[in-house]
Parts: sequence; structure tokens; C-alpha cells
Amino acid sequence: MRACLLSIGSASQLATHAMRGLVFESLMISEALKVAYHAGRVPRLHSWRDHRGNQVDLIVDDAATAHPVEMKSSATIDNEFFKGLRYWRSLAGEGHAGTMVYGND
Repeated sequence: MRACLLSIGSASQLATHAMRGLVFESLMISEALKVAYHAGRVPRLHSWRDHRGNQVDLIVDDAATAHPVEMKSSATIDNEFFKGLRYWRSLAGEGHAGTMVYGND
């Protein structure tokens, strides 16, 4: 693993790097793009943030629905990680729960 622009040359460096979460999000978004392209689809991926700071890392938009995805890479899971998904569900309705991608054990 190498993140040259951040001068990260090893997994052990990434584990404690301040940009770890953003690197993880970028990796997950690139994987979502690959899934769409390999399935022969044009990827419709977005991020969402409102004027109050509510946000969802990734919205996967297909013909039927927009599916929210939060991505976190930390040592522990915190209830606060689900704040964006809960807010999205309050706007979209109970049938739109979303997905949490957690990049740790």
C-alpha cells in the first residue's frame, strides 16, 4: 500500500496518519466506481451535505432509489458515526436505512 501524495509508504504509517479516514473513504469510493464500471453501468455516486452540516459520505443513486453509505475507519465504533444515516432516513423515510462501511476489526 502506498499513498505517495501524503508521503505514506506503509500500512503502519497509515494506521496513525491524520488522513487515514479520508484515504479509507477514497478507497471505498474507487471500489464503488469499479463495481459500476465492471457491471457496464455509468456510476451515479454523490456525496451529500446540507447547510447545517448534516452529511452522508456517499450516495449511490440508481433508477429506483438513492442509497446512503457512511464510511468510517477508527479504532472503535461510536454512535455518532450513524448521525448522517439517521438524519437521511428522517428525510427519506423509514425504508431508506443506509449502510455503514467500517474499516477496522
